[in-house]
Amino acid sequence: MLNALAAALLSLESTQDSVAALVKDWKQKYLATAKLSDDTRKTYGGIADQVAHSLGQFKADAVDTPAIEEFLDFWNDRPRMRNEVRKVARQVFDWGVRRGRLRVNPADKAEKASLQRRSVYIPDDALAEVLGAMEREGGQRATHNGLMNRAFVELSYLTGQRGKDIRELKWSDLEQERMPFQPTKTEGSSGKRVAFTITPEIQRVLDSVLEFVQDRNDALIRRAAEEAEKRRLGKRSKAVPAPVESEYVIHRLDGKLFQQTGVRTAWRRALALTKYKDSGYTLKDIRPKTLTDIHRATDDLKEVQKFAAHASITTTEGYMRDKVTPTVVSPLSVPTKKSP
Repeated sequence: MLNALAAALLSLESTQDSVAALVKDWKQKYLATAKLSDDTRKTYGGIADQVAHSLGQFKADAVDTPAIEEFLDFWNDRPRMRNEVRKVARQVFDWGVRRGRLRVNPADKAEKASLQRRSVYIPDDALAEVLGAMEREGGQRATHNGLMNRAFVELSYLTGQRGKDIRELKWSDLEQERMPFQPTKTEGSSGKRVAFTITPEIQRVLDSVLEFVQDRNDALIRRAAEEAEKRRLGKRSKAVPAPVESEYVIHRLDGKLFQQTGVRTAWRRALALTKYKDSGYTLKDIRPKTLTDIHRATDDLKEVQKFAAHASITTTEGYMRDKVTPTVVSPLSVPTKKSP
């Protein structure tokens, strides 16, 4: 789809003052050097290409708000995506305004879609049941792939970090007693970092990964020896994968980086095997559960803010699945009549 879009953009007879030319310049002179994560840069570039594809033949200063609204209507059934497209369109046209390519930003007054705040909280029993189904992958016994998926979710819950940051965690990142994270979402903005003490519970998960990886490698070595013996005897044999040593804590069976789609599919399949199959729980509900549980345990929203590496405590409040009610201790006593 992206290749077809690129080809369509190249086919446009764009003049220097067209939207297509504006998008091209914005990508080359701003987006390519902006302080953004690679994933964000790729996402914004793809959205900008859609702006160019839909509005590219217009002169930049001829685009008005109704044209932007009509363009955004395509995402009316996906309000979050509509807002993301609107944000990138505003950036592109604002960049053009600052460089004298147009007088006003036509996307400034485009309507922002209202979002319904998600209030789902995964109960402890539900998470435990999904984890059990996940490690067995629908069977009676745990599988290596299932155990790795479970470890991913367990680390996600114990640290409250985003899936991408858990998937990209390397063994070399771990310190003697700490597990540091530079969240990719804050890397290009606030730069907030967080380091977790490796508690016995976190260590249990790390040890479990090492244990079942070692078990699998031992099994592969045994199978390779058995198949080699078959070949020596002139019997039919099968190829056996080589043992894997991965740089990533959470990794695929071939040692490569876990993919978001893979673990998301594993979660959905596990959820479907439980009594919570119609609950709609998703992997994205893990982080709010973690932060809510931390708040329940500490009654300290600032502690939760540090845990989440949020620059603003307002952002932290948005993750709470309980109404944030501070607990206070009254220093007062009921007045009594003083003795004469």
